[in-house]
Amino acid sequence: MTVRITQWNADKFIKRVPLVLTNYGIKITPLLQESIKAKVYEWPVFTRRKVGLYSGRAVEPGRRDIVDTGVLLGSQSAPKIRPNSLTIVWQAPYSGAVLNGGFLVGTVRNAYIAPARDWITPVLIAEPPAQFFAREWRKIGGA
Repeated sequence: MTVRITQWNADKFIKRVPLVLTNYGIKITPLLQESIKAKVYEWPVFTRRKVGLYSGRAVEPGRRDIVDTGVLLGSQSAPKIRPNSLTIVWQAPYSGAVLNGGFLVGTVRNAYIAPARDWITPVLIAEPPAQFFAREWRKIGGA
């Protein structure tokens, strides 16, 4: 991707960046929700679920979504826009363990380390921030 700046107006730039970030937040919020619901995450072991879709049954290893009780899915914050940043937070206490892998407190298998299930990176690959920024910048007339 090539970006060419032909004119520069710092005031316009400062005013327009939050608009582009807001639009990006609007674009990726539902994509992040869909990514959590996608059955693309490998789970290597049998699991007996206490709650959720497979309550009381053993679930075979294989591809799954990462929705169990819906707490992670429902804990996604609305995009918070600052002058030069966009932040989306998942408030579920175990969201970091799901994203990065690790011990999940309260699981039946207390000695089991869960695999990482990154739902964020696929969205950023599908809708790259720099390319989105360039498209939006052209729509609003650039600097």
